[in-house]
Amino acid sequence: MAESFVFHAAGQILGKLTTLAFREIGLIWGVKKDFKRLQLTVSAIKAVLLDAAEQKKKNRQVEDWLEKLQDVFYDVGDLLDDIVTEDLRRKVVIKGSKRKAVKNFFSSSNSVALRITMSRKLKNIRSRLEDIDADRKKFELVERAPDSLVAYPLREQTHSFIRASDWMAHGFIQSSNGSWQLEDIGNQYFHELLSRSFFQYESISFDSTLITVKMHDLVHDLALSVAGKDVSRVNYDTRNIFEGTRHLLFSAVRSERKEFPNFLLKLNKVRSFYFEFEVGPISKTFVDTLIKTFSCLRILDLIGSMFEELPDFVGSLKHLKYLDLESNRNIKALPNTICNLVNLQTLYLNDCVMLQDLPRDFGNLPSLRTLCLTSKMTCFPKKEHADGLKSLRYLSIESCDHLESLLGGMKNFTALRYLNIYKCPNLTSLPAESIKYLTSLEILSICQCKKLDLLAEEDTMMELPRGLYSLELEDIPKLKELPRGFENAATTIKYITIRDCPSFEILPEWLQNCASLTKLQLVNCVLLKSVPLGMHQLTAIRELHIQNCSKNLIEKCKWETGKYWPCISQTPENYLRGLKSKNYH
Repeated sequence: MAESFVFHAAGQILGKLTTLAFREIGLIWGVKKDFKRLQLTVSAIKAVLLDAAEQKKKNRQVEDWLEKLQDVFYDVGDLLDDIVTEDLRRKVVIKGSKRKAVKNFFSSSNSVALRITMSRKLKNIRSRLEDIDADRKKFELVERAPDSLVAYPLREQTHSFIRASDWMAHGFIQSSNGSWQLEDIGNQYFHELLSRSFFQYESISFDSTLITVKMHDLVHDLALSVAGKDVSRVNYDTRNIFEGTRHLLFSAVRSERKEFPNFLLKLNKVRSFYFEFEVGPISKTFVDTLIKTFSCLRILDLIGSMFEELPDFVGSLKHLKYLDLESNRNIKALPNTICNLVNLQTLYLNDCVMLQDLPRDFGNLPSLRTLCLTSKMTCFPKKEHADGLKSLRYLSIESCDHLESLLGGMKNFTALRYLNIYKCPNLTSLPAESIKYLTSLEILSICQCKKLDLLAEEDTMMELPRGLYSLELEDIPKLKELPRGFENAATTIKYITIRDCPSFEILPEWLQNCASLTKLQLVNCVLLKSVPLGMHQLTAIRELHIQNCSKNLIEKCKWETGKYWPCISQTPENYLRGLKSKNYH
């Protein structure tokens, strides 16, 4: 259904051309008039697309016109992305973080040559589009206003920030005025699809931030039908495939000792590549050929595949926004050329247990918003990386057995919204002086950190940033109480979970000041014997879970007869020992 794509693509193109970034590029490169003419042509075409969708049912020529328009719109998108990429590279160079050899590439002569090349490409693409616009006039199509949002299906994802990553990599998400975060827009789209039963809930976390969903087979098949020839599912036995395929799902179960299929070599327009299953070991030549062949990739999802190295020329994937190497347990290093991927927004390195370190120039990734990391590093982030990762929104540090400390450079992560520290058994402390500077932080989760001491002398004044709304502390044996600096988030915190902390013995009195607290979960804290007497002031609380804490506390929280019952009786749902207590309020 080409009309679905071209309508959305037209919106994407117009959205880009009207941004401040493109207005600046137009002035710097001297192509302001070309951008304007392109904008007028695309606007005129977009206005008649809904009528074209109706007319194609009875006019084969209109259907052909839509297919040609789809190809041109793809090429327009590629060119605009090229322009943005070169502008990003220019900004990285100006920042002074590249080496001399790269700076030479942006010398005066090269800069002029680049502008001439881009100007020529822009004029060519505009000429093709104007020819198509001329054909439009032959069909006497009328302008029609859209009456609904065009929605696109997603892969299964888990966390709200992660769900948005696929959307963003395809360019489906754009913020028209910059006031909305792209992740929030993607989340809104996802919940719209969820409300319309495109997805079904499988599980939801205590603070509602972690959602696992599934897509019904019928909806999945419908999505593939709507996508048409753009999406192809292939395996080693596939023989026929549309050469204009843009999205490729490789469904072979095992790929060890098998080479890259020859029939895929003709597909030079592929934008996304996924393995449908965890394929295990794949050959170096398979990976090398894949990257050389699919030079237009936006998404490269190699989850569950195992190979020892990425080729240096991975840095040539200038459009790449999403790279997933999760569960590659063979890879030991990433080439420094990966740092040339100035458009890279999402990088999954979780469960890469053999990864020794991050590349030297890892701080030269200005677009990176999501990073999931498993490595043998003893500290993170390195000083030379911290300043260049200011775009990070989502950071998950997982199963880093050798990690001993998080460094003060984290204070540069002022855009960070989600911080997850999971299963780092040798981590001893957090950078107390830096956490408070994470002014955008909304979710903090620390789990299975056996040596972490939040009350170590240097950490006693660790402050949580104002704005945090979810705090999860799990399996931290040294945790006895919450640092008093956590009170800084008292006015915004909505969810608190303290689980499997055998030394935890007291809740702070300031807890009664958490006016927004909605859910409090206390599980397997065997030394916890009391709750603040002022908890009755928590008028927003809806759920209280107390399970496997001291018997004394459970007895004192009993319905009507317990000492603490007057403190918690306003809570609609009280769960003691995992059972919901009677409460008629």
